[in-house]
This record gives sequence, C-alpha cells and structure tokens, in this order.
Amino acid sequence: MKKRGANLALEIIVIAIILLVVLVVMIYMFGSKASLFAKATGQSCQERNGECLGNSNKGCDEWTSGAKPVLVYAKGCIPDGNPPAGYRSDTSSSEVGACCVELGK
Repeated sequence: MKKRGANLALEIIVIAIILLVVLVVMIYMFGSKASLFAKATGQSCQERNGECLGNSNKGCDEWTSGAKPVLVYAKGCIPDGNPPAGYRSDTSSSEVGACCVELGK
C-alpha cells in the first residue's frame, strides 16, 4: 500500500514539470514576437519606404503613392517649425516624428 504523502509528492512533481514546459513555450513565443516588434519599431521612416508627414493638418492624405497610408511614428522625421506644422526627412536624425507608410509594410 502506497503512502498518501509519496503519492502527493509525485503529483506535485508532474504538475511542476508540465508548468515548466508551458512556461518555456510561452517565453519562446513571446520572445520571438518581441523581436519582430523591436525590428519593426527600430526602423526609420525611410527604411519602411515611407514619407515624413509634410503637413500635420492634412494627415496622410497627401500620400503620393496609390496605396492606403497609415500614420506611424518613426525615426528620421524631424519637426518642421515651432510649433511643428509638419515633419521633414532627415536620415541622420534619430528623432522620432510622424511618418506615412503603406498599410501592412
């Protein structure tokens, strides 16, 4: 006849192993997604094939491409004027500004 204490310890060990496996899988999934997020947010407006928002009153309506634009904030777009009336492109700048990019890029 098995002791109740030994059976309980075995159940706890099995549950702990299962939880550890789930934790490792979750870290892997979220870690890979985080690297995709970091890659996407680290790009400049020019690297995303975007255009700096020239006139902040128009939004991305002045987009020259035929694609559907979306407004994002990316490096390489610096404020133009004080207060800013828009943003101009400066590839050497690490300042973040408004950028219009094609949806899904």
